[in-house]
Amino acid sequence: MILKNVSKIYNNNKIAIDNISLTLPNKGLIFILGKSGSGKSTLLNLIGGIDRVSNGSIIVDDYKIEELNDASLASYRNSYCGFVFQEYNLIESLNVYDNVKLAIDLKGLKEEFVSTYLNKVGLFNFEKKKIGECSGGEKQRIAIARALIKEPNIILCDEVTAALDSKNSYNLMALLKDLAKERLVIVVSHNENLANLFADGIIKLKDGKVIENNLIDAKNFNEHVKLKESKLNNRTKFKLASLNIKTFPIRTIFNIILLSLSFLLLIFFTFINMLDFNKIHLNTINKSNYNYVTINKKHNGYDINLNESDVYYLDNIFNNSIGVVNKELSLNNVNYNDDLLYYSILPRGYTFNSDVFNNFNVLGRLPNNDNEIAISKFLNEIITYNGLIDKEIDTMLNDVLIVDNKSYQVVGIIDTNFTDKFNYLKKNNDEELLIEYINYLNSDISSLIVFNKNNINNIIDITNNPILINENSNRLLNNIILIDETYDYKIINDEEGIIIPIYTYLEILSDLNFDLSIFNGSDYYETFINNISLFKDTFKNLYLNTLAKDYKYKVVGVYDNNSNNVLMTKELFDIIYQDISGIYDNVLVDKSNLNLNKIKDLDNSYLLEENILNNINNFKTNINNFRIPLVIITIILLIMAVGIFIININTTLTDKTNIIAILKMLGCSNKNIFGIIVINILPFILLTFLTSTILSFFLFNYFANLIYIIYSINLTINVLSYLFIVFILIIISIITIYITFKKINKLNLIEMFHFE
Repeated sequence: MILKNVSKIYNNNKIAIDNISLTLPNKGLIFILGKSGSGKSTLLNLIGGIDRVSNGSIIVDDYKIEELNDASLASYRNSYCGFVFQEYNLIESLNVYDNVKLAIDLKGLKEEFVSTYLNKVGLFNFEKKKIGECSGGEKQRIAIARALIKEPNIILCDEVTAALDSKNSYNLMALLKDLAKERLVIVVSHNENLANLFADGIIKLKDGKVIENNLIDAKNFNEHVKLKESKLNNRTKFKLASLNIKTFPIRTIFNIILLSLSFLLLIFFTFINMLDFNKIHLNTINKSNYNYVTINKKHNGYDINLNESDVYYLDNIFNNSIGVVNKELSLNNVNYNDDLLYYSILPRGYTFNSDVFNNFNVLGRLPNNDNEIAISKFLNEIITYNGLIDKEIDTMLNDVLIVDNKSYQVVGIIDTNFTDKFNYLKKNNDEELLIEYINYLNSDISSLIVFNKNNINNIIDITNNPILINENSNRLLNNIILIDETYDYKIINDEEGIIIPIYTYLEILSDLNFDLSIFNGSDYYETFINNISLFKDTFKNLYLNTLAKDYKYKVVGVYDNNSNNVLMTKELFDIIYQDISGIYDNVLVDKSNLNLNKIKDLDNSYLLEENILNNINNFKTNINNFRIPLVIITIILLIMAVGIFIININTTLTDKTNIIAILKMLGCSNKNIFGIIVINILPFILLTFLTSTILSFFLFNYFANLIYIIYSINLTINVLSYLFIVFILIIISIITIYITFKKINKLNLIEMFHFE
């Protein structure tokens, strides 16, 4: 090793080393002597690559140390140097064995030699001993074993005898003297007596300059140095990372609890915002006891019947799995017996879709002609129990049944698997069960009569025909509202008709080229009322083209509002909707044929299980009421938790800068330091995720049960909310790792050690 004009000047312009040139041998025990502040420890740090020169060059083989980057300098310390310091620089949390093993872990050597080197320095059976249980002399020997086990070219010792008595100092020097037979050992000391006894060469410093050097004729043979990057295995990384958790258990637990609570709230918030109400709808339906579900229809908020067009539309959506339901049908030739309520059940409706019954056993066949029908085994039992008028029968198969005053031949009896429930009901004769029985029939096909399919014609579709005022006008009115329920209004006369906004009426008058000069003021409504006689003829000419086939309704009044709604009485409303809607109350859909796509594709005017939809809408409204407060609380708590987490990780690691310094001194690369930081953060992240996830499962079940009790809907866990949390945790981890690594990387190795 050759030093050429080496200087070290610190930021405060203090000169620690002043233009030193030395040639050091490959072997031997060299002492560097000098008083405190003479620069001897600084020179040792420069030789060991712990500090960098300000000027000059240190040459080892073909390498100039000052030209090496941080990674190569770490490899130089790992491959070439061993260090023994006055403060020992052992990791207190590791036992003797692990402290020594750390050096060979970095170099990738086998750990079986640990005991050998401990024995070599006189520490027999010390492997499991804790560092705190060792004396000062024993700690120095552990440090020497750690330095020696790497088989370094040079061992650098800084004031290694300062804390030892004369006997232990002598023994330690004797050990170093023996080690110096195979390598260069440099000892920084102020003890000239030991130097005179053991040194192969002495260098004296004063004020950063060499004032004495008996190595002038020392020979330096070429050395072949191969820099080897440290490779710290994951097991050792985990052990080092876990030291921080063991050292600060209360802080760690507090941080994990706070993080878990904030992420629990974040999971809940994410879950609320990612609620798929269509999925909730389907899930609630699937968990019901019924095999079929109902579809109703609304327009402008009012219930309307379904027509053949609706049935055709739904038939395509649900793949021929619907049963059309009408109001109760009349069985004109059945002799009803009112003694038992169970036998007075009327057919609820009918279907033209025989495909619904493909999976059921049929005695006979399904209808092929318009005068044929099929009934369920359940209806067959009811009819045969009551009997036909003036006729006792055992079965309706091939007999005639008069439905709504039309005669049909029963060609098939379908077993819809309802008989067992029916028999149980009859046996128990329970009125509460009767209510359940009737409710079940409302969502089942057992009380439907199967007819042959008919053609669909004369269809009127309310959804595609907006209401138009005046045949010659393009003025559209959006909704029909009942005047009885909503508005203060002015009816011009007692005739039945519709009432429109004054502004719409003025536009119609303009279209009719009516002289509007009378409306000079801003109060159109008052002007209209005061001059009502002028407009009576106009009213007679205005009609509303409704969706009814051939009906027109008079405009009989105006009201002071620009809501663009048509007002009408309940009586007129019922007349209009009787014309535009169909004859079916609702339809039944096979529950097994439902999926999310079909529910999403369903037009908004069709209500699948309306009671469930109403409950979902109520739930949605209440959720929206506290969404903003929840956002604010979640953000505040999350910022607090993440801030405390980052501070905690930084504090924990910077509190352990001596460990980082020891690792760097041993030649640990920044890559391995980065790995330790990552592994140090991982337990926080994993425990936070696991804790918040487990808690969320328990709380979700509680929340879901509460929602079911209140709203009778079934919530499902959204996996995406957990994926979102994982994403947030990864982002937080990356930020924390970056901040921590950057902070540690800024620390100077000398500042970490507090050298002389």
